[in-house]
Amino acid sequence: MNVDTLLAAMPGLDRAKATSYLPLMEAAMCEHQITNEMRARMWLAQVGHESLSLRYMEEIASGAAYEGRKDLGNIYPGDGVKYKGRGPIQLTGRANYTAAGSALGLDLVNHPELASNPDTGFRVSAWWWLTHGLNPMSDTGDVTAATRRINGGYNGLSDRQSRYAAAQRLGSKVIPDCVPAAAAAAKPKPQPQYHVAVGAMSDGRQELFVEQPSGEVLHRWNQQDGSWSGWSSLGTPGKG
Repeated sequence: MNVDTLLAAMPGLDRAKATSYLPLMEAAMCEHQITNEMRARMWLAQVGHESLSLRYMEEIASGAAYEGRKDLGNIYPGDGVKYKGRGPIQLTGRANYTAAGSALGLDLVNHPELASNPDTGFRVSAWWWLTHGLNPMSDTGDVTAATRRINGGYNGLSDRQSRYAAAQRLGSKVIPDCVPAAAAAAKPKPQPQYHVAVGAMSDGRQELFVEQPSGEVLHRWNQQDGSWSGWSSLGTPGKG
């Protein structure tokens, strides 16, 4: 995906924000398997609606309406405001903040405002997307079902459908670039050569190896919860 594609999918977003958000968004998408055209299309449509084209990383309302919502895990006074919607998918409620923080190694319970930061917000939103089954749902192209899963109803369905149609017209341009940042920085010109291998761990989970032009091998694997680990270096074979 490039900046022009993101701007086309997010009407009203200015180019400076699009430029800064794109690598953060793509990294989160790649980390949480939002990596094919159908998934990326649905992601752009749904988070585009929830965040008004990535212009808002925090809910405009105070969050007081969520006070006492035990279904959201808001069991203490003040939880509604403290755990209001944040990030491009508007993560809401103590329970979601607790689970996301635990999964991503972030103290979102004591510092929920972190979810408003773009780097954290995209990861939190993509984590919620993965763990709530939006990837297989996106593979079917069912905007209505995805909307209900995210919203609990059908608020903004027509806008979500319109955004989905716009992303559909962009075709494969919406697919994120999942080459690790370190590999991208190391690309020799004019045509770098990467070697990719897919393997299976002893328990059946998948793992991925990417040999960069420098010879360094990067490795990531499918974790027990279904998400992918970050990239780690295995060094350069043959060099001490």
